[in-house]
Amino acid sequence: MPRSLVSYWKRVATSGTTADGREILPQELRDIAETYKPSKYTAVIWCDHERWSGSHGTVFAVRLVEEGEDLEPGQIALEAQLKPNDRLLQLNDQGQKLFSSIEITPNFAGSGKAYMTGLGVTDEPASLGTQELYFSKQTHQNSFYAASVELGSFEAEPQSEVGKLIGLLTGLFKRFATDAEPAEPTTPCNWPARSSRSTARTLKSP
Repeated sequence: MPRSLVSYWKRVATSGTTADGREILPQELRDIAETYKPSKYTAVIWCDHERWSGSHGTVFAVRLVEEGEDLEPGQIALEAQLKPNDRLLQLNDQGQKLFSSIEITPNFAGSGKAYMTGLGVTDEPASLGTQELYFSKQTHQNSFYAASVELGSFEAEPQSEVGKLIGLLTGLFKRFATDAEPAEPTTPCNWPARSSRSTARTLKSP
């Protein structure tokens, strides 16, 4: 899972009426831009807001945009940097789930402020003025992100499994070494010595 890949800034919401009749208040977007921290609560990316299909990445950072040629007077927008995983990248490559729909929780954790607790990727825009999502594994021409690998725990249990493997390999190497060790020289190598002793006895006899 390419957890190191972070997208460029993508518009994920604008204040005002949404395509499905809801309304996003400017103050809600201001609250989100002010309070969102992954270390506090990470907004997970979900396919069509459904949890059963599993995560498709996370929201890395958000920021508020108050000026733009495509923004109406008094309208503001929320942009986000996303960390898609392989599943979302595959869908994106196929031209699917290109639009975003943020999940807003009012009065999050009793704070009195709204918070973005999730983000859905959909085939149709829910919030007017959102941008299609396209991801790239390049930051610039000669730089690529590589997938990170989770090593897991190095506690006693994993080490004991490694020890078993090392022991097994050591045993195999010893066995092969024993099988490959040359045997003690055979009788032909001792013939000259015995012949010399026999010749000596013959010479001593009257």
